[in-house]
Amino acid sequence: MKRFPVWILLLLLALIGVVTELYLTRNGPGVSGDAVHYMDGAYNLLNGHGYSRSAWDGSYRPITGFPPLFSAALAALTPLTGSPLDSSRWLNALLMGANLFLAGWLIRRMTRSRGAALVGAGFILFSRDVLLLHAWVMSEALYILLTLLGLLLAQIAWERGRWGGLLLAGGTAGLTVITRYVGFALVGAAGLGVLLFTPGDWKRRLGSALTFGIASAIPVGPTT
Repeated sequence: MKRFPVWILLLLLALIGVVTELYLTRNGPGVSGDAVHYMDGAYNLLNGHGYSRSAWDGSYRPITGFPPLFSAALAALTPLTGSPLDSSRWLNALLMGANLFLAGWLIRRMTRSRGAALVGAGFILFSRDVLLLHAWVMSEALYILLTLLGLLLAQIAWERGRWGGLLLAGGTAGLTVITRYVGFALVGAAGLGVLLFTPGDWKRRLGSALTFGIASAIPVGPTT
């Protein structure tokens, strides 16, 4: 019997992940702790107050402890979903599917094993902690997506040594920083990978690393 391509099976697992998250959040996603700041930031963006929190005296104070990309994404999706809370539910459910697919695809690229890719994706699908992580109004799901995508693009970039790929990989890595500040670690690690593994002499590798670093700074600059 002819086997299905691995990407079709990964898409099927991703679809199961999306449906599972939508079922888990049928009464709404979880909101507590840090989630309150993300929701407040999204509502204030929609109401024209910028990325801010509502203070006790009715004023609005800039949010500095949490990067803005997740709240901005919730605000941008609200015209389609009706509210930032529903935006979080649908966004994180779709991110569950995307993260599951990307993780499986990365495993496939690194191991050349169809079975390892499916097993890895299956572990994610049946991980209680991962499922709960995507069921709350939190930025981790978006951060995971950008991290996986940034690693994939960086790997492709240093394999092929093309400037366009380096710019795209660096820009994606920069987006992780404005999702969660720990994204600086990804920028450093991926930049080091570009420096060490890009084909060519040291001048080309250094130029590639600088290109990656500059591209990663572009999304961060407007938020500083």
